[in-house]
Amino acid sequence: MSGDAVHRLGTVAGVAAVLVGAWAWWHRFRYERRTRRRLDALAARERRRTGVRLPLLRATRGRLPYVAVVGAGWVTVGGIGGVGLGLVLAAGLWRWHRRQTRSAQG
Repeated sequence: MSGDAVHRLGTVAGVAAVLVGAWAWWHRFRYERRTRRRLDALAARERRRTGVRLPLLRATRGRLPYVAVVGAGWVTVGGIGGVGLGLVLAAGLWRWHRRQTRSAQG
């Protein structure tokens, strides 16, 4: 096999890879756009019923940073010690946040 044949095969393979990639991107783009439209239509119907869950969402949003700190301690250290460390750090975060809100108010 000569060098020209190898070069041609490489060129054909490269062009085929680019075409297949472009085709896959185009179909993925169309699928995502269609899915987004369907989700928007479902969300429009769902927005009418969200009034019941709003207080629960607000209550959860206030405690989410503390839960995240406990989870980060568990993932970083691991085991019961990680959960304990996460709880200690979450308590520290709670005290720091409380002090920041007090100083901003007064």
